[in-house]
Amino acid sequence: MNVVPNPVKGNTFKLSSSSAIASKMELVISDMQGRIVKRETIALIAGSNSNDINVSNLAPGTYNVYGIAADERSAVLRFVKQ
Repeated sequence: MNVVPNPVKGNTFKLSSSSAIASKMELVISDMQGRIVKRETIALIAGSNSNDINVSNLAPGTYNVYGIAADERSAVLRFVKQ
């Protein structure tokens, strides 16, 4: 997974990811205290994926994002919202 742009200057960022099979992924964004501030289900296709994620409701700060698909958790990425 990859977050572009980072830092996020607008209300959305592009989440790039890849998947071996078509599936659904639960996207989780948490603040630095570990509180979940957003959950969203994303449909993935087999191969490369690019999804726009709306973060307009998040206050400026640093956040963690990860995905859960097929009971496996992706690496945790950190992004800054300005």
